[in-house]
Amino acid sequence: MLSFDETEAPVLLKEVYKRANITKPRNVLGLVKEIAESDMKTLLLTNIHLNAEAMYELAQERSAVVKDYLLAHQLSEDRLFLGAAQVVQPKGDWAPGASLGLAHR
Repeated sequence: MLSFDETEAPVLLKEVYKRANITKPRNVLGLVKEIAESDMKTLLLTNIHLNAEAMYELAQERSAVVKDYLLAHQLSEDRLFLGAAQVVQPKGDWAPGASLGLAHR
């Protein structure tokens, strides 16, 4: 997992914004304007477009990682199985998240 401290966050945000293939505000000369970090975050987040298929694939990948982790910690494979991933459409104020359900047989 990637980790960084709070002093690195503004530098990383500016680099992500710079590399992002999105429409950015420009000045009268046509150069990309310097904008506040909060505006950069807003522009980046509003330009994330994911479809249901991408979300399903992400859910499958995450569940495989959890299964592999449990197997690596000596949990018997016959006690593990992957259930079908479910993609739920967001309602209202959406925030990223995931849920993991565990059950025994």
